[in-house]
Amino acid sequence: MRIAFVTTEFAGTGQVNGGLGNYLVRITKLLAERGHQCEVFVCNGNDLPKRADKEYEKDGVRVRVLTHHAPDSLGLQDLPLSAWTRNVLMGSWRLAEAVRTRHAQMPFDLIQAANCGLPGLFIDVPVPLVMRLSSYEPVWYKAYGFRMNVDAAVLQILERTCMLDCESVYAPSAFLGSSLAKELKMSIDIIPSPAYQEIAPEQWDSAWAEKVAPQGQPYLVFVGSISRMKGCHVLGEAIRGVLAERPEVHFQFVGREISVDMDAFFNTARAFASRVHLLGSQPHARVYPLVARAVGLVAPSLVENLPNSVLEASLLGTPVVGTHGTSIEEVIENGVSGFLVPPGDSSALRSAILEILKLPAESRRALGERARSNVQQHFGPEACVSKLIAHYEAILGKTIAARIPSERRLAFVLSDVEAVSNASDGVAVQLDAVMRSRTWRVASKFHRVLDLILKYRPRHPGAD
Repeated sequence: MRIAFVTTEFAGTGQVNGGLGNYLVRITKLLAERGHQCEVFVCNGNDLPKRADKEYEKDGVRVRVLTHHAPDSLGLQDLPLSAWTRNVLMGSWRLAEAVRTRHAQMPFDLIQAANCGLPGLFIDVPVPLVMRLSSYEPVWYKAYGFRMNVDAAVLQILERTCMLDCESVYAPSAFLGSSLAKELKMSIDIIPSPAYQEIAPEQWDSAWAEKVAPQGQPYLVFVGSISRMKGCHVLGEAIRGVLAERPEVHFQFVGREISVDMDAFFNTARAFASRVHLLGSQPHARVYPLVARAVGLVAPSLVENLPNSVLEASLLGTPVVGTHGTSIEEVIENGVSGFLVPPGDSSALRSAILEILKLPAESRRALGERARSNVQQHFGPEACVSKLIAHYEAILGKTIAARIPSERRLAFVLSDVEAVSNASDGVAVQLDAVMRSRTWRVASKFHRVLDLILKYRPRHPGAD
């Protein structure tokens, strides 16, 4: 198969990168090893490169990194939205242009779009469109502590539109998949992300880990964005009690900081600066040895989607203290391969951390080994990529109707932005109204049938 991946993240491009970018590097490499031709189109409208596109090939995968600059004539730069949101939309337009051009040169059999940052919004190539869910904007937005505004409403409406316009949507975790299947009233398959160590131990930067780790003293590690969604504000409360009871313990934090409503956490970090270490984002070569030597990995997330940090810690044999009802329970069994506590419960989190610290080293190793065995059995690369290929092949056997051209999609976008930004009854009320309307219109397949588009055209005066 020839498969195009459209995304806002891809590890190694020099852009901001998270779980999505790491996943795509892994899955495209695994697909290429099995003889499939993968091309990645990445554009993050609020990140590098700013001036020029760039292209390279790695592990048999062609990668094209795009700037977000779109023609002024589109009207995107004049929208009553923040520069950040306008850049997201312009990046989506650039991705659609690039995929359309490449498809004309060497046709794709299938396109996979991420949901983060709307990379599939303007895709109009007449091949099956698959979406992999890394998150869900309304739930993640709330968990990060962001406040609802016009920009958030527009992004949530358009994310939902993209989902409902795809031939198939799948999620790595049952937690996210089942939740959205109920809300969107659609089938969402569960295809776990493959878990494996990208770098062999002989390539680890162990010297760095030895330098930053406290000599001869136990520590726990956190890996991910330092944010409310990841539960760091809860961990900050728990840390105070742990450090008071165990004065020899340290905490290592690896990841970028998202400071919205996180003052209490950073106050704790400053108050215990000699024992709470903020190390910033680091490559796998440094993260692996740091995690491998830790007493445990702490993952107190409020919501999750099968986090790479938990999978990788398990493969390293490092026990995890996580939260249940967030997808982490799909990897860790409480009391068997780690510890799970209710999300948002700092007292329970503190107790679980103290419990893992009290365990003999042999008991901690046993927890880690059981976690490793479970991940190898259920999240191994061969099983995960085979399931994904079978999913693709099933979609290729279906008849795909013609897609709405990008220009008409743009008209719908402009109309939705106008409806939300001019709302007299509040953004939240207008968001709910447009969401209900959007569900009905897409369920009626207006995106696929020109007659229905024309029938509903009065709802979109800018669609002519």
